[in-house]
Amino acid sequence: MATFIENFGLGFLTETEDGVVELMGLIAQEGNVIVGYSGSYYLNHHFGDAQFIVRALLEEESKQISVIGLDTHSSGNSIWNCRLSVANPQPKDADPLERRVILTKIDDGSGMAVANIVNADVLPSFMEDDEVVLQMIGFPLSIDYFADEDKYADSIPSDRSGKKMLLADGSVFSSGFLHNHEPDRREEETDHSTDDYILVRGTVKNLYWGELQFGENINQHAFLRCIIETTYGSLELVHQLQAVDENCAAISNLVLSFLQFVSFLGMRLFMNMKTVPFLTKSMICGFSGLCSLRVTPSVSNTP
Repeated sequence: MATFIENFGLGFLTETEDGVVELMGLIAQEGNVIVGYSGSYYLNHHFGDAQFIVRALLEEESKQISVIGLDTHSSGNSIWNCRLSVANPQPKDADPLERRVILTKIDDGSGMAVANIVNADVLPSFMEDDEVVLQMIGFPLSIDYFADEDKYADSIPSDRSGKKMLLADGSVFSSGFLHNHEPDRREEETDHSTDDYILVRGTVKNLYWGELQFGENINQHAFLRCIIETTYGSLELVHQLQAVDENCAAISNLVLSFLQFVSFLGMRLFMNMKTVPFLTKSMICGFSGLCSLRVTPSVSNTP
């Protein structure tokens, strides 16, 4: 599962091997421990609004704990109530503490949103129609803001027949998964690392500053947190201010290109967002989704 620390402006933390070791050690020392059903651990630590999660696997034979990965997340309150689809998009090379699922809408089972669930081992099962409650965070890979729908339509190129493919407001379209799983597509033509790439269009509801804190050092304007509305519910996007396109005069509608979802499970919501005025520029940035809830080993899949 990819990490998106660049969206917080913290890419320098993992530029060197020593930096990675130091970051992992800090999270292991100060992070909150969440125990999964297998006995393995997730170590969760907040640096202000940014959240880092170390995956630590319990080796059954030796009973030793091995650090096997790092995930990113952010505080937020965009909650999705969903069902799990029968389809299984789990990557072949995923470790035991990673889980990729397809989410459908809880009321009628429609829709298809590929999501990576963080802290997934706290769920007792991943069966079809299991209900899950996830706090979603997005880290865009590419993002465009438009002042109105006409500006959005003007930005989409026409196909050979002269038609344009426009996403409806609030759409969540799993383009990566559908592209890689076309019936006639040969395996050598697929890139399953893009299975969780999603196209999304939504109306901007609000913008906030994200806060970073390392010890006594606090940056209250470290990154942007944009709330949009989708057919699944509200969705929070986390990205850097430097990605703002200077050509946009006002933020009203946006299109997210190649969107990735990641979700993080638990029992305690973190909702310490800071409000700021709306920006008057468009943005291009990366996206991925996570969830911010505190769990215990006995948590159900509908916390």
